[in-house]
Amino acid sequence: SPPRRGAMDWEDVPFLPEVSALFIPPRPQRKMRSLISVQVSEPLLFQRTASPT
Repeated sequence: SPPRRGAMDWEDVPFLPEVSALFIPPRPQRKMRSLISVQVSEPLLFQRTASPT
């Protein structure tokens, strides 16, 4: 597995959406939400296909 850069890493992704929601300003919420969900789910899918364990 890749070296840990810190507490926040792709392996800890489940809490990311909740955390990033705190930084999102109320106006562009929908755009940002979809942006974030894409950024979050893509590496997750990538990881799962890369290591099917």
